[in-house]
Amino acid sequence: MAILKSNLPDGFSGKTGNEVVYLLNGKWVKRSIGARKKTQSIPLLASQQRMKLMNSFLKAANTFFKTGFGLIASLEIKSPYCVAYSSNHKAVQGVYPNQFIDYSKLIWSEGTLENSPAVNVNIALNGLEFTWETSTESSNSRSNDHVMLMAYLPEKELAIFETSGNKRALGIDTLILPASKEQVIVETYICFIASDHSSISTSIYTGRFTWGVNY
Repeated sequence: MAILKSNLPDGFSGKTGNEVVYLLNGKWVKRSIGARKKTQSIPLLASQQRMKLMNSFLKAANTFFKTGFGLIASLEIKSPYCVAYSSNHKAVQGVYPNQFIDYSKLIWSEGTLENSPAVNVNIALNGLEFTWETSTESSNSRSNDHVMLMAYLPEKELAIFETSGNKRALGIDTLILPASKEQVIVETYICFIASDHSSISTSIYTGRFTWGVNY
């Protein structure tokens, strides 16, 4: 940051561009700042790579996370984005420079609402057909809970989702996917949310599929 000084030749002290102006032994000095030559440490590089991997899906599904982690975020006085990051950092596996995301470990929502005891996903003509067992053993689930569906395409860093799908009692819903001229990997997830949004379930991974060309 540069500070305006009326008694300086250039009028500023501090950093401006690639130069810095400062007071040394009673005299104002201006010098150029060279490029960083120090090699970054492996832990720092690993942290930067981890952040890049995390951001690839966090940014793609920011709207979903506002619902999926909204309840916990309000309790912890944090943003849903921060809670999502904290809940998913362990999904980054491997050792730098070969770190990767284990998509089966990603969590898109977190809460205590009961999930369905049985979920199945199939490829349909226009997308993914999710079916689930409508009855649960938990007293906190309701027939009017709504399903939330997520399809993440890692190669395109694209998230396609529904935050207020069919009611739990219906037992079926379809997530529409855009047509693709090439085959792409789709990672899928499901969770449920109360009709009044007072509770939500922790998302579960429902498998990997290939979409495009023939569909």
